[in-house]
Amino acid sequence: MHEENALAAYLASINGVGRRSLYKLLNESGSLKGIFDMSKEEIVSCVGLKPAQAIRALIGSGDTQYYHKCLERGTALLKRYESEGIRCISCRSGEFPQRLRKIPDPPFCIYVKG
Repeated sequence: MHEENALAAYLASINGVGRRSLYKLLNESGSLKGIFDMSKEEIVSCVGLKPAQAIRALIGSGDTQYYHKCLERGTALLKRYESEGIRCISCRSGEFPQRLRKIPDPPFCIYVKG
């Protein structure tokens, strides 16, 4: 679960990529890790060119070394949040509130302080 939260935190931090694009990618790939295995063409087909350019600049298609760098960046984000008393809860977590899952445009991650 830590890996999923780290990946979600990292993906949610990418400038130019909104939660709708992230949910489309998640639905298309089947998992957060699966997003990192998608080709540029698959990403463009799924979310359009502009979000795809932001994503492709930051993730490498099937490159396990780059995947691990992204995972490290996500882990570093989680540690920074924790040092500030903030928890990041991804949409894939069992802690994500059921009521939020059911709204038309749910957040990809929620941030809880305290």
